[in-house]
Amino acid sequence: MVGTVIVHEGASTVELDRPLTAVNAGSEASLRNVFAAQQPEVDSEFAGALEATPRPPVVYILYFQTGLTELDTKSRGDFAAEIAAAKGTPNVDISVVGHADATGSDTENLALSLRRADTVRDALIAAGVPTDVIEVTYHGANNPRVQTPLGVPEPRNRRVEVTIR
Repeated sequence: MVGTVIVHEGASTVELDRPLTAVNAGSEASLRNVFAAQQPEVDSEFAGALEATPRPPVVYILYFQTGLTELDTKSRGDFAAEIAAAKGTPNVDISVVGHADATGSDTENLALSLRRADTVRDALIAAGVPTDVIEVTYHGANNPRVQTPLGVPEPRNRRVEVTIR
């Protein structure tokens, strides 16, 4: 996706709206010389800014058995990958967010979602991830992935979302 940059110099204006278009600003005459920059030159010129760009977050969604803090069998492989990613990411920041489906009371669901998030946090710490980089929150059944009526079990709502930044 490419945005638009409008460059003004004196009374002159030029709009840059295609990938890698550029202009050497400094005089009104220079705005008439729009050119296509080369990617290696852009990478070199803006290396500092590109290095400071935050890495994209990686999100793992771990699903749990009904009413328990045990992972379902499909999530066990994701759990191992999540732990490896957390350990292998320098300057890591991790959020662990617990959820429950709508089969219990609000109080039960909040407590269960916290226990699930704590289970994941504890496994990360046991694997060597520093405690101070992990933030735990929980929602009970208040933030479902799939909307259901009260009392209806939904496996995709019994989850912990782990975001590694």
